[in-house]
Amino acid sequence: MNVGVSGSVRLTGGIVPQHGYVEVCNNGIWTRVCDDYRWTNLTSFVTCKQLNYPTSELRKNIFYDGDIL
Repeated sequence: MNVGVSGSVRLTGGIVPQHGYVEVCNNGIWTRVCDDYRWTNLTSFVTCKQLNYPTSELRKNIFYDGDIL
């Protein structure tokens, strides 16, 4: 189990490290960021910067809950 620091973000479930669902750590527990229509290109860009990626591409997943970066 990957224990994280509160406020940390990661991508999971992707076929490559730069792709996946966004998860946020809160008190050592990782939870997926749900698609609540408030996730924007700006929040995608900030999250990717936190993950040390130079840019981002937001894709809405119409089959499952959550956004894919």
